[in-house]
Amino acid sequence: MKNHTSIDPAEVEKFSKLAEKWWDKNGEFRTLHQINPIRLSYIKDKITQHFGSFPKDVTILDIGCGGGLVSVPLSKIGAKVTGIDASIENIKTAEVYAKKHALSVKYECGSVEEHKGLYDVVLALEIIEHVADAEFFIKSAMALVKPGGMMILSTINRTNKARLMTIGVAEYLLRWLPIGTHEFGKFVKPSEIARFVSDSGMKIQELKGLGYDLFTKSWKLQDNIDVNYFAYLSLGRA
Repeated sequence: MKNHTSIDPAEVEKFSKLAEKWWDKNGEFRTLHQINPIRLSYIKDKITQHFGSFPKDVTILDIGCGGGLVSVPLSKIGAKVTGIDASIENIKTAEVYAKKHALSVKYECGSVEEHKGLYDVVLALEIIEHVADAEFFIKSAMALVKPGGMMILSTINRTNKARLMTIGVAEYLLRWLPIGTHEFGKFVKPSEIARFVSDSGMKIQELKGLGYDLFTKSWKLQDNIDVNYFAYLSLGRA
C-alpha cells in the first residue's frame, strides 16, 4: 500500500465548500437525491438477504457520510448508524440535520483507517473515487466488518464509457454535477476490488449496475456495470 492515509485533501476541500448544500434536492447533490431511493432499497434488500431478515438494531457504518443522505433514513428504520467523514463541515451539516429531526445518528470526523469499532454492515457509497488510495481505503473499511458481516460499495468503473457518461455528459454537457467532481484515474474496476480483498475472508457476492434511462428520465438497477455499480461483499459467508 503506497499511502498511509486514505484522505485526499483536495477532495475534502472540494466537498467542504458544498457542505451547506447536502439537503438541497435541486442543488449540486441533486443526482445523489435522485439515486438515494435506489441506494436505500438495495442496502435494505442486501441486509435482509445476508442476515435472513433486517436485524433489529443492526449496526451500520456509513463511510464518507457527507451530510447524512444515507445515514439519516437508515436511522429512521431502526438501524444503529455511525457516519464518518473527513470533512468537519460535512459532519456539522449531518449533525444539525439529525438533531433537527431528533435522530440518534452518531457522527465523527476522521478517516476510515483511524476509526475504531466493528459493525454488522459497512457502507462506502460514492466515496472510493474520491480517496487518495483505493486499496488502502477498501482494506481499512474491510477491517471494520464484524465476522459474519457484510460490506456494500458503490463507485464508478474505470471504462471509456464511464469517462464519457460521468465526466463528459454528467459534468460538462448536462451539468448534473459541478465540473471537476470526478477524476478518471480514480475510478475503480470491480476486478481491482476483488484483488484488494483476495487475501481476506471477504468475497464479492454480487455486482449490480446503476443506470439512467433517458426515455423515462429515471435511475434503475441493471446488470450492466460499465459505469456506476454496487458491490456487495460478505465476510465469513459463501
